[in-house]
Amino acid sequence: MPAHPLSRQALLDALLTALAPLPYVHAAWQGGAAAFGRADEYSDIDLHVIAGDERVEDVFEAAEAALTGLSPIRHKYRLPEPAWHGMSQTFYILEAAGPYRMVDLVVGKFNSAGPRFWEPEVHGHAIVHINKDNTFKPQLLDAAAHLETLKGKVEGLRASFLIFQPLVEKEILRRQPMDALHFYLGRTLRPLIQLLRTLYAPWHYDWGGRYLYRELPPEHAARLETLSFVCDVDDLHTKHEESVAWFNELAESLDWGEVAARLEKK
Repeated sequence: MPAHPLSRQALLDALLTALAPLPYVHAAWQGGAAAFGRADEYSDIDLHVIAGDERVEDVFEAAEAALTGLSPIRHKYRLPEPAWHGMSQTFYILEAAGPYRMVDLVVGKFNSAGPRFWEPEVHGHAIVHINKDNTFKPQLLDAAAHLETLKGKVEGLRASFLIFQPLVEKEILRRQPMDALHFYLGRTLRPLIQLLRTLYAPWHYDWGGRYLYRELPPEHAARLETLSFVCDVDDLHTKHEESVAWFNELAESLDWGEVAARLEKK
């Protein structure tokens, strides 16, 4: 990684120094890699803020002023609203911080009943920096209810997996490897990964390819890595067969008692 003078801590300190005195900022915490104790020199700064309902734009203005005081902003992207999570979210890359040390700023309204990304089972143990009037107060999720959700998800996953595998096979027979690869990645590997996550990382069953090296047993992560990289159409045929067999094996042997234990372990 190229050396850049702005560290994660410098970026975080500037943001918190700007936001903490503002009376309409009620809480701020770090999520993402920091909440899982995994932050390194490549990690984003995932900062979540709760602000007065009419002051969301003021938070972004204060944050951007703090960031530009450190460095010009090279790239900025704000999610179109309404965003899928109901909050406001903007990403920043600063010249002096480099392309990997991105700031991901999420601002939620104080009176919103929507998601907060603060559930420890799913989002880790947040590092709380501002907490006025005990605004930051995540509640534990219901493991039993989540288990029932997972059972329904796996039932649908098994049914759809069986239906869609011929999409890969017929494109292989047609010798149309790009089409076959598209279906293999989406209709074979993606449900296989979700099934593995259901067993080994059930709170993150729908997180796709993120954190697989950390959350799956090393032998499973290594096997997935091999299945994910395809040389040609013949290699795709071989790896598709192996992936289908592995999915079926996992689906048949899935132990819900083991999944329940992992949910309770958190």
